[in-house]
Formats: sequence, structure tokens, C-alpha cells
Amino acid sequence: MMQELIHTIGRIVARPGRGPLLEAALGDIAREARLEPGNLQFDLYRDTSDDHAFVVEERWADGASMQNHGTTPQARRLAVLIGVLARAPLEVTTLEAIDGGLPAKSGAYA
Repeated sequence: MMQELIHTIGRIVARPGRGPLLEAALGDIAREARLEPGNLQFDLYRDTSDDHAFVVEERWADGASMQNHGTTPQARRLAVLIGVLARAPLEVTTLEAIDGGLPAKSGAYA
């Protein structure tokens, strides 16, 4: 049986001079992925320590939803873009929750 609620973090670094193109392409892919069945989150970030590096945070309702995402046109397009615009393959980490998180107004980070 597949694990419920899949959470992944991906990191991709653009080739020199390709950052703006990669950012625009990732933005398009993120907007499309958010519409996929089972997608709960698909957010794009820039690494503040490296303006050529981008982080994608994804949450999927289940493993089947995430697997289906891998077969979509946007996922295939991302694979091509990585070959052209990225310095190295996409690094993906799948996370398993060990704590349910903090209450929304806990002030724990204050």
C-alpha cells in the first residue's frame, strides 16, 4: 500500500545566464501542476544564498497522485528543460512527517 500524503522538496540549479528562463518555465509548470488531481501544494522558491538555485515544494494526497504527476506533459517538459537549462539533474528528497507541525498561532518562531 502506498504512503498517504507525499511531501517532496526538489532543488534545481540553473546554468549561468539561464536562471530567468528556468524560473519562468518552473512557474508555468507549477501553475499547471496545482490543477492536477491530488495536488495539495506546488510552490516554487529561489534559494537566497544562490540566485541560480530554485526549490520546489510539493505535497500530494497520495502516492498514486504523485506517480500520475510524473506522466503529465508538464513533467515531461520539465525533464527536457533540465537538460537544457540546469547545471545538474533535479535533486528530489521525499519527506516523512515525524511531527504534525506547530499550531498556526503558536509563536514558536517568534
